[in-house]
Amino acid sequence: MEASWNKRCEEYKLPLTDKRKSFIKNDIHNVVIPTNVDCLVKLQKDNDLLCSYESADVVLADGVPIIWGSKLLGTPLKEKVSGSDIFPKLCERASQKKYSIFFCFY
Repeated sequence: MEASWNKRCEEYKLPLTDKRKSFIKNDIHNVVIPTNVDCLVKLQKDNDLLCSYESADVVLADGVPIIWGSKLLGTPLKEKVSGSDIFPKLCERASQKKYSIFFCFY
């Protein structure tokens, strides 16, 4: 799991706006998962959830403890990006472009 987590950590270093633009430009579906400490605890025991994370297009650092942990693991993330921070803009953009958004609550 650590190798996969490190791979996702590298993705955080890309500006989210550039990543989001490439999603829209490619006109394909994408999976974005905000991650907090509770999610990390659940990942330890839930293989289905782990598979979801491994197949996600973007995993967001949704909490300061995630940032602290990334520094301790030697893969520091630039900043916290909460799902609630990007949600309004994502919905606004989807509405303008007539895209559908689907939610899965775990």
